[in-house]
Amino acid sequence: MLRIAIYGSECTGKTTLAQYLADHYATLWVPEYSRDYAENKPLLDISDVMPIIRGQIAHEEEAVRVARKRGLPLVICDTIPLSSIAYSLYYNHAVLEEAKVLAKRPYDLYLLTDTDVPWQADGIRGQNVDRTTMHQLFCQQLLENQLPYTLLTSIQAERFTMATQTIDRQLQHKAHDSY
Repeated sequence: MLRIAIYGSECTGKTTLAQYLADHYATLWVPEYSRDYAENKPLLDISDVMPIIRGQIAHEEEAVRVARKRGLPLVICDTIPLSSIAYSLYYNHAVLEEAKVLAKRPYDLYLLTDTDVPWQADGIRGQNVDRTTMHQLFCQQLLENQLPYTLLTSIQAERFTMATQTIDRQLQHKAHDSY
């Protein structure tokens, strides 16, 4: 089972891409837990980091359990716990040690969405954060943790094509390794 991580700054098309990919591969996708969480508590602070990470992990593990039961080859994750580390650094200028440990979950593939699409309010986020700074934080995390990634740029259709080509290569590699 492959875990595909879609990773990047807010409002860069992660959710749309996750849905398209899940449809394309006839598999499950794990929505961003922090969206639901933020609906109940619009002003987040550092005390919210751990509940968000734990919620994301719980939803992801449930999706993986169901996918395995159905014999699906992969699960698409709209975001990953490592994102919470970047946002905690950005907003709180601090990161809890427990969060760092939980955020080091392995994924088979990281798809990093670029900020080259217009920011649009999504009903949850009320501000236009500095996506360039956030993107730099995400890149820094990937490099510091030596995580291989594919940068997805351009319009949604091109991002989708880049993502499917990358996932298909990973699936072929996995199939080849299982022989």
